[in-house]
Amino acid sequence: MPMYSSPRGPVEEGFTHEYVISRRFSEFKQLHAALVPVMGDDLTPLPADGLMTLILADNQALLDERKEVLTQIVLNILNHPVARDLPEVLEFLGHESINAKVMAPTTASGQCTGSIRKTSSPAWTSISGSFRTSVVSS
Repeated sequence: MPMYSSPRGPVEEGFTHEYVISRRFSEFKQLHAALVPVMGDDLTPLPADGLMTLILADNQALLDERKEVLTQIVLNILNHPVARDLPEVLEFLGHESINAKVMAPTTASGQCTGSIRKTSSPAWTSISGSFRTSVVSS
């Protein structure tokens, strides 16, 4: 799973920040088109789109590859000093992603030594087949 360290400050030791972004591919395309003028070559190109992707929509390897590329695009955006704060990006990520889960540290035995300090709504954690999901951890 890709890792992302926040450029705005260090991650608290022992805590993991996980963001689940559930958006349609068309929403990724719209955001991508809006950010190309701002980010240029710093933005990873979108994965292939078209008739073959519809035919192979149930192909797990294709879905995994697309998920990887979409995750990289999100990381490109979050690492870009201008793009990450644009209204289009904040709207795409949604308010809930800004307040995403901060998981408590665990001991070697796997027991939780703290508590979840922030939670995201169930709507953000559900995954539908019609959405492309990108998970970014830090």
